[in-house]
Amino acid sequence: MRTGKGKIRETVVVSLDKGEDLLASLEDVIAEYEIESGVILSGYGTVDRSTLHMVTTTGFPPEEYFDKKEGPLEVISLDGIIAEGKLHAHITLSDTEQAYGGHLEPGCRILYLGEVVIGVFGNDSLLTRKENEHGIPELHIN
Repeated sequence: MRTGKGKIRETVVVSLDKGEDLLASLEDVIAEYEIESGVILSGYGTVDRSTLHMVTTTGFPPEEYFDKKEGPLEVISLDGIIAEGKLHAHITLSDTEQAYGGHLEPGCRILYLGEVVIGVFGNDSLLTRKENEHGIPELHIN
């Protein structure tokens, strides 16, 4: 386990419009505001299509699966960490029958709205990622 402390210096509020790709838009905001270390504090909205990524095995290397869905989906939650200017985010979506979750991938397209609040840490180099012995990029707190 690795732990550390940091303070949120500021927040960036993002309001997305119909047709925008959720991941690409967030990556654009991270680049525009030069966010090196941060956290998604809140994220919700609706999408009309999605692509989620998950692993399907417990061994190494992990086998990956990409799940694509169409139709109106509610964004129940969006969580993530920004380390070294790169976003690692997970999303939970639901339709009228069930919920789906996984790693946020390109292809989650905003239907009516998307609203995200990013907390930017005061120490820009607070969070980094280093690959472990299995090639998994683990979070490190400086």
